[in-house]
Amino acid sequence: MMNAMNKASFGLGAVALAAAGMLCAPNTARAAEAPAINNGAVTLDVSVDAATEYWFRGIAQENQGLIIQPGATVTFAISDGLDAYVGTWNSLHFDNPTTDADNNDWFYESDMFAGIAFDVLDGMLGVDISYVNYYGPAGGDEFAEEIDIVLSYNDSDLAPYALFAFEIDGGADGGSEKGIYAEFGLEPSFDLMESESYPITLSVPLTVGLSLDDYYEDPVSGDDETFGFFQVGAVLSSPLNNVPSEYGSWEAYVGVYYLMLGDATENIGAGGGAIHNGDSDVIYGMAGISMSY
Repeated sequence: MMNAMNKASFGLGAVALAAAGMLCAPNTARAAEAPAINNGAVTLDVSVDAATEYWFRGIAQENQGLIIQPGATVTFAISDGLDAYVGTWNSLHFDNPTTDADNNDWFYESDMFAGIAFDVLDGMLGVDISYVNYYGPAGGDEFAEEIDIVLSYNDSDLAPYALFAFEIDGGADGGSEKGIYAEFGLEPSFDLMESESYPITLSVPLTVGLSLDDYYEDPVSGDDETFGFFQVGAVLSSPLNNVPSEYGSWEAYVGVYYLMLGDATENIGAGGGAIHNGDSDVIYGMAGISMSY
């Protein structure tokens, strides 16, 4: 899956990021600062990331080989302060010894989502409500379905948010119960280099993931563990201002992330054959490019 804000949302995907209007994490699409020429009511966001490993809300996925994660979202401006959107996020895993290229097992995950986003309290608070379907083409079946609610505080440079995910079918942890997940994060940013063409920004996303009810079912103890993971990253990004604005706003980014796992996410990862096999501390990287128009 992918995330947030992220999936990074984290097989499950990173739709939390897309569900928050592409806020992610670790997971993902970052909006460029340069305005694009688009006077219509429809906008397009596209991103392609390359990841050294794929983690969804602290749960290890198939993490060996080359991992490419493309996504796209189309947003419709319904009225002032109200948007609707549909999109997809995918994870393609190549050179993975646990997959079979002849049977298209490299197509590890394909998620679909749709939702609405609006502002309240005079624009101070953003609200995003979405439906997410997590599907695994390699396995021929969906992993889970969710209803996600994201709250974001707009009047802050720290970009704080809260995500609440309600499983309505299946489960990210592979357990028997439908779970409720909560994620809290913020992302302070700092200008490192001023440049007319390629200014560089450092962002430090911090995320904590929790189980409110049966989201992290430990496969060893059977307990529902509250703490899932804590993650901190360092992301360098730069808008590609030399790209003509009629082709959209482009941005490139590269980041490194430290992930601290809870007891349940350690055991879920080990049981799934993850390359860390129960380690509680993980470092991984991601680089990508995004376009908004």
